[in-house]
Amino acid sequence: MDLQETHPLLFDFFAGYFPDADLDGLTDKEVVFRFMEQNTPEIVSETQNALTTLNNDPIVLQNIADEANRYFESSEEIMKWLEMIKETFNTNL
Repeated sequence: MDLQETHPLLFDFFAGYFPDADLDGLTDKEVVFRFMEQNTPEIVSETQNALTTLNNDPIVLQNIADEANRYFESSEEIMKWLEMIKETFNTNL
């Protein structure tokens, strides 16, 4: 399953903003802030909705982790990380 095909907005978000964040010295929360600053309110809202409606499919979760260039021990860890990402969206909209 390809994240770009199944969840194109999430692919753009995770593949476009997260892989180089460590090199730029950005925290994951700062990456979300940057995304929100650089995109239209519509794109931000649609991406937030896509995150909110995401199910716990381990393959999708692993695809997200791979595109974001993050390593997690389990799907549960990925879900905890995604909850932090969602919370960051929620507190900044």
